[in-house]
Amino acid sequence: MNVSEFNHIVSGEAGEMGRNNLYSIEIYLPRGHKNGGIGGYFGDFYTGADENNTKFLSYKAKTVTIPGKSLGTIEAKRFGPVYKVANDLIIDTVSMTFMCSADYAEHKFFEGWIAGIMGAVAPGTGMSAGQKARQLYTVSYYYDYVGQVNIIPLDRQGGASANIVMMEAYPTNVGPIEMAWGETGEIANFTVTWSFKDWNHTSVDGWSADGRSSLATGSSYESDAKLQEPVNRKERAEAYKFGEGVVPEFRDAPGNTGDLGNYEQVSADGTRINKVPHETKRAPGKEGSGQYT
Repeated sequence: MNVSEFNHIVSGEAGEMGRNNLYSIEIYLPRGHKNGGIGGYFGDFYTGADENNTKFLSYKAKTVTIPGKSLGTIEAKRFGPVYKVANDLIIDTVSMTFMCSADYAEHKFFEGWIAGIMGAVAPGTGMSAGQKARQLYTVSYYYDYVGQVNIIPLDRQGGASANIVMMEAYPTNVGPIEMAWGETGEIANFTVTWSFKDWNHTSVDGWSADGRSSLATGSSYESDAKLQEPVNRKERAEAYKFGEGVVPEFRDAPGNTGDLGNYEQVSADGTRINKVPHETKRAPGKEGSGQYT
């Protein structure tokens, strides 16, 4: 080992070392949001925290974790000793800690996203053709609720040293906020856990912390990776064909005998309904079964 060469590298003479306190993040709205790129099928956040762009979140990210990636392996044997071969790609979840402003806008943002995935959106938003409103506690379509998150390590001049893109990302957990009496109040903060399909490094050419506009951080969705296109909602009925017929968006709730007559299904809150959305459809006569007729 050449000591002088080592000192030259670690002293910064050969280039700055990466520092974990220099970073920025970019969070894109869900793809199905009205400002997310593919229309308003997801709906607006019921909290109203999605009305402006998401750039304010980059200033409140107290801690950020760059995700890990590993390979799953299985044992194999041909001739000689047993050895391991790769058979799977394992992606870690990522946690970020956010500080809260006085109006708790950061907390409202992520609560609105998670609630929207389960159907709780602003009234009159997120409706597909033929629907009057989104049904509460029905899961959104995957490509409607996923977005994108960029983690950008910075150099001392505010330029991007790298850009880690979390593809098809969405929050899966909004942690609690600890409150306590005390003489000196601390800034409230909470942790968000992200799930995503994969991550990779992308180009950082031209990126600057001072040069990013509000549009680049959530007002419009511009993916750094080509994602699979979702089902065209205008032709949604065509995506649900069985046999010679077409499953409608809403149908009569079936009885246990398959009778489509006067039977009314009891909902979770005790009310009775005679229409159910196609997302929760079971084939008549096949209640409790994965089989379609």
